[in-house]
Amino acid sequence: MSFAGAVSKVKAENSKGIWDVDYGSMAERIGARRERIHKRIDAAKRLTKLMKIQKMMGFKGDEEEEPFVKAAATKGGLNIHNMDNNGTEIVSNVQLAGEYNQTEHRNKIEKKNEVIQKILDAEEAEMQKKFDEIVKTWPDKGDKMRGAPTQLFEDILEQKEMCNDIL
Repeated sequence: MSFAGAVSKVKAENSKGIWDVDYGSMAERIGARRERIHKRIDAAKRLTKLMKIQKMMGFKGDEEEEPFVKAAATKGGLNIHNMDNNGTEIVSNVQLAGEYNQTEHRNKIEKKNEVIQKILDAEEAEMQKKFDEIVKTWPDKGDKMRGAPTQLFEDILEQKEMCNDIL
């Protein structure tokens, strides 16, 4: 017999099991669901009763979990204490806390703006240097008269005109 055959045989035998939801009518499905929920609730109640009895009898459980639980509890207590103190301080000094927060905000913005301004000034100085270097390569009016680098451009234009005349 194959595995699938065995599973179908077991399903047929246990057709009214806890987890079987293949009922014919809607009312049967709802009733089965309510029954499963009721069984889970009962199991949870029995488990909590058992845990209470174990606690009363002095059963501590695994010793490995205690340091972690203690560390988490102390950390949580400190966080709650800090929240409590911070809340009291801000509530009792609302105006002072607001002014302090506003001053801190302004200081951050001023520092940020100073950094941005320094970056912009450095870029401006760099661009000015590049511009000056480019302007130095351009000929002045006096250089144009003397036939400086623009002479080559004029010669090229004359050559083009002569080629057009020939064609």
